[in-house]
Amino acid sequence: EPDGKITSADRVLWGISDPKLSFGLTNNFRYKNFDLSIYMYGIVGIKFNDDLSTAFVVESQLAQFGWNMMTEMKDRWSYDNTDSKYPSGLSSTYSGYATDYWKEDGSFLRCQDITLGYTLPTNLIRKQKVLSGLRLTVSVQNAFVITNYSGIDPELTSWVAYPNPRSLIFGLNASF
Repeated sequence: EPDGKITSADRVLWGISDPKLSFGLTNNFRYKNFDLSIYMYGIVGIKFNDDLSTAFVVESQLAQFGWNMMTEMKDRWSYDNTDSKYPSGLSSTYSGYATDYWKEDGSFLRCQDITLGYTLPTNLIRKQKVLSGLRLTVSVQNAFVITNYSGIDPELTSWVAYPNPRSLIFGLNASF
C-alpha cells in the first residue's frame, strides 16, 4: 500500500536478462534427390535497454566537449525544449540504465539456416571410377529475424557491435 514515502519497498524489477522461454526448431524435408533443412530459434519474454540508451549516455558525455552528436540529441529535454522525446543529457537516473524509460521487449524469432541440397543419382556417378557420391548445396544463414525490437539486432549486447551478417554459401560434398 502507498505510504507516501519512497523506500526500497517501492522498487520494481524491470528488465530481466534471462528470457522466459528459449526455443529452437529444425525441419528436414526430402523428395527424391532433393533435401531441405530449415533451422529457426528464438527467445520470448526478455527486456533490456535498446541501442539508443547506450548511445544516448555516451553522446551526452561527449557533448560536454563540443563534439558532434547524433541527431536524436536535438530532441532531449532542456529548459527550452520541455516537449522533448528524450530525457535530459545530464547525468541522472533517467540518462542511464537505472530507469525503465529505455527498456524494450527483446523477443525474437530468427531463421538461422535454410539449406537446399541435391544428391546426384548414383547411376550418373557410377560411370567414373573416382567418386562414389556427390551432393551440391546452397545455404542462407541468418535469413531473417522477426522482432519488434527497434535496435540493430536483439542478440547484440552493445550498440557498437557488428550485427549478424546474412551469408549465402555454396557447397560441394564429394565421397571417394
